[in-house]
Amino acid sequence: SDPSRPYVYPQNSAVNGYGMFVINAQCEEKIARALAKFADSFYNEYTYSLYQNGPTYSEAAVAPDAELGSLFNTEYGVYYNTEKNALDWVYPTDQYSSNWTWRCTSMSFWSLPGYVCDGNVAWQVEFAKKYPETALGQLYGALDYQVQYNHWKSQTIDAQCAYYHAMLPDFFYSEGDQTAVTDLSMVLDDYVANMEARFITSDLSIEENWDSFQSTLESYGVKDYLDILNRYWAEYNK
Repeated sequence: SDPSRPYVYPQNSAVNGYGMFVINAQCEEKIARALAKFADSFYNEYTYSLYQNGPTYSEAAVAPDAELGSLFNTEYGVYYNTEKNALDWVYPTDQYSSNWTWRCTSMSFWSLPGYVCDGNVAWQVEFAKKYPETALGQLYGALDYQVQYNHWKSQTIDAQCAYYHAMLPDFFYSEGDQTAVTDLSMVLDDYVANMEARFITSDLSIEENWDSFQSTLESYGVKDYLDILNRYWAEYNK
């Protein structure tokens, strides 16, 4: 495209990862309430830290929160290692070879090593203010996340927000359209990926093979695929 064209940053849709948490209509009311409460906890700084890092280790027992339990555990858990300026863990060394194996075995799937959320430090700032006595609160306080947050926020506003462009939203297809989209996209995606690689490596010339590329897409149903997307796009924008 034209090199002078303005930057475009894809803006995520409001619905992201839909369908990952479903409560069946036949679920008993008591169980449904408990499951909904569990889903809500993923949006709470308090329980989010538990899912990601585990309870905070403490020599002294701390009264649990009436609603959410306790961030503290007198036997095992995470603590702020001042020498490393990082989090560390107390875990049963007679049963596990590392905190990695302990965390993978004993904690939530969100706590598996490698799960990160880089960039957005707003929640860390709030967490440090609310729970300064926890291991995570101490770490975020020591790293001065407020300074980082202010920098990140200004950088995002100046460098990205002006160029945000709403991308294709998540569509909720009818059963028939979902089947059609799945069948069409499997063939089209494979063909496009293969041709993309061949064009990039100069195995094929774009100038000489573009028309045949387009006609093959049409034979694979690209127009039917676009018709479905355009229909849902029009409905979305009503």
